[in-house]
Amino acid sequence: MIRHTFATICIFTFGLLNARAAVPNHATITQAEVLKSLETQSPSWTATIRENRPRLYFSDTQWPQVVRELAALPAPRAALRDAFYSSMDKVVAEPPPEYLPPEQMVGKRGDTKTLYSAMEELWQREVGNQIFALAVAARLKPDAPYRAKMRELTLAAIAFETWGRNTSKMGNNADLAAGHIGRGIAVAYDWHRDAFTDAERQQIRDVIAARMPCLLKGLYGDAFWARGFEENHNQVSVAALAFCGIAFYGELPGAPEWLAAARLNFQRVADHASDDGSSVEGVSYWTYGMNYILQYIEATRLITDSADLYQRPFLKNAAAYRLNASTSGLTGNLPWGDAVTRDWSTPHAIIYRLASEYTDSDAAWFADNLPTPRGGADDRALNFLWARTAPASGSGPRALDHRLTVNDLVTTRSGWSSTDYLLSIKAGPTNRNHSHLDAGALALAFGDEWVLVAPGYGKGSGEGAFWQSGGSRWTYFSNATESHATLLVNGKNQRFDRDARATITGFFSSPDWNATTVDLTRAYSDVTSLTREVLHRRGDYILVFDTATATQPVTIEWLAQFRTDPIKPNSSTLLAEGKNGRLLTTLLAPAEQLTLREPTTPKVDVTQGRHFTYAAKQSGEALGFTALFQPVPAAKTTSALTTRVTGNHIEIFGEGWTDHLARSEKTSELRFSLTSDQTTAHISARLAIIRTTSAGIVSFIALDAASINLPGLSRTFGAPKNLTGQRNADGTWTISQ
Repeated sequence: MIRHTFATICIFTFGLLNARAAVPNHATITQAEVLKSLETQSPSWTATIRENRPRLYFSDTQWPQVVRELAALPAPRAALRDAFYSSMDKVVAEPPPEYLPPEQMVGKRGDTKTLYSAMEELWQREVGNQIFALAVAARLKPDAPYRAKMRELTLAAIAFETWGRNTSKMGNNADLAAGHIGRGIAVAYDWHRDAFTDAERQQIRDVIAARMPCLLKGLYGDAFWARGFEENHNQVSVAALAFCGIAFYGELPGAPEWLAAARLNFQRVADHASDDGSSVEGVSYWTYGMNYILQYIEATRLITDSADLYQRPFLKNAAAYRLNASTSGLTGNLPWGDAVTRDWSTPHAIIYRLASEYTDSDAAWFADNLPTPRGGADDRALNFLWARTAPASGSGPRALDHRLTVNDLVTTRSGWSSTDYLLSIKAGPTNRNHSHLDAGALALAFGDEWVLVAPGYGKGSGEGAFWQSGGSRWTYFSNATESHATLLVNGKNQRFDRDARATITGFFSSPDWNATTVDLTRAYSDVTSLTREVLHRRGDYILVFDTATATQPVTIEWLAQFRTDPIKPNSSTLLAEGKNGRLLTTLLAPAEQLTLREPTTPKVDVTQGRHFTYAAKQSGEALGFTALFQPVPAAKTTSALTTRVTGNHIEIFGEGWTDHLARSEKTSELRFSLTSDQTTAHISARLAIIRTTSAGIVSFIALDAASINLPGLSRTFGAPKNLTGQRNADGTWTISQ
């Protein structure tokens, strides 16, 4: 039975604070500045709105062209259209949802495991999604039963007692559930006014008039997301203000203020977004938030200047970020923070929209080659709606390495096919919304199968303490430093103040190599310096050098994390095997065994038997670790590498080749131990690796090099350079720098 409650006011009670992440240091949007902005904008808005119905996304004069474009969708995009109608037919056949208060929803869904999580009423998001999607379907096929179902769900939604509850000053109807339902109702009302009787339209207006002010008060400072312009809660919630502001403009007195507030908010979103296109919240929440940023722009661009946001760098770089955050083969994504390694909602719609806006054929290739879409009903609608204007596919990605210059994250891979591997190196801030204390962590996947892992979303997320980023959040194993493949100093978590972070200080990419250096000092207490340097010889191995100094003795643990418990083929090596490949891990220095380590944080919130930590430790004031990873895809029968370590010299023996490494604290003359039948090499650099075969010296990498003298190659540099060289058959060299 549906309980009918029409005009529900904002209810504010004080209890457990719904604190999420450390509050950003941004200014709250005030009503005074919104009203001042409204004075400037309202004349043009009023005139434009008077001339357009519908007002959201497309006008009546634009719809015929939209219909023609959708009818002409080529493969594989036409399949998105067919999948959409199939999903809508299933929605039509379902009974309308019954409203149950949070107390009765506990345990009924994955997002209502506890009363704390049930209070958010996140199950209502899909109701709003379906209303939106049915409005699209009814616009395209007015004779189908979609319009009647849209009306039924809209009337059901306005009868819900609340659209999300909260016991802090934020109050009810002020977060994600309200964002989804408000958006859906706005589109249904704007596009299909005559689907509702006069009395029903009044009921809709009454509920919208009562509940949108709850979101507005949240934006003015009552919600935890008010200043979180980089966060999905802000972007989703405020988008509903924009949708309703336009749909009800001229009918509800508050609507112009809602629209003006949303406009200022999304300008702040752009101001505080990362220019590299990424999100501090990680890939999963990037998809959620970016979807609503684009929906705001597209839904309001008939009326406002929202399309100007496309000139901002964060949108211009967004498609490249999401591509490079994909595993090789494109079926998975990076595991950092509160993430899942496969999207809740695949980003087809986002990438198609960006490809259309920037005429980006590479982005179109990415969208066309993504796996089968997943997500809500609204995603299925936007997938094909935004695919209609995307250019033809390009040739696909060419770069194998990618660096985020704002959020400090690197991906380096052997290739882009599902049989290739990806290594990710995590830096950036430690304490942002949905982040973990994972500075310097490594993760490696073969295809979409993560073998060297990060824990992702912990099972404690249904508890209030999980979100208290000032302290108790870090008592959960999934969020703590010890669950990530990084370093643990004196058994303590990394710092979680707002200034705590790791910074990428060196990045070099060439066809055969990637070299990345991360300064971890500001992420830790008790050390004066801490650096991680990663060298990736593409297709062969990964070397990791960690160096720490302190003013008094410290104990540092070197951590590796695996999905399955590795075996030990010998006393010094761990072998982690997956379906798609195997990873050999050897600690070269100190010559210690990696041993199984049990969690020490109070709350272990990962699945038993699905996360294994191995560690080695040493103590002192000047410490270093050197580790070797050898990734071997399942299709290859490559033998395990062998090594010889002598101080700052390492020899790595492969099948038919030997790599000779020498390193120093700063650029200096490096000496190599080469056999008598090979020409002596002279390289002045901080680190260099020479590869020899039976043909002699065949390639090299030199970091911070001052001079190179090899057979057929002699160069001196005025300033230190990073470069690699490959010797050609005629004795000349191909240099990358």
